[in-house]
Amino acid sequence: MRVKVRFLGNIPSTKGKEPYIEVREGAKVYEVVEEIFKSYGLGSISQKEDLGWTSGYLKVLWNGREPKPKAMAMDGDEVLIFTPLVGG
Repeated sequence: MRVKVRFLGNIPSTKGKEPYIEVREGAKVYEVVEEIFKSYGLGSISQKEDLGWTSGYLKVLWNGREPKPKAMAMDGDEVLIFTPLVGG
């Protein structure tokens, strides 16, 4: 099955503007996100119960919402990875 991967901000995509990643049936959200980070050389990512996703400087949304790591990924899901805006 395929999950769409989108990047916003200054994250370079070497695989096109809106690539897809092939994942196995029954894959969990956290497995897909870890594979995306590994495949695109974005470093490591971890999920902490009380803090959400942490990857240093990147934010991850799954179908436009905070990811539920143990949920099952579905064909056609979308992962958005971006650098949050900061400033004042």
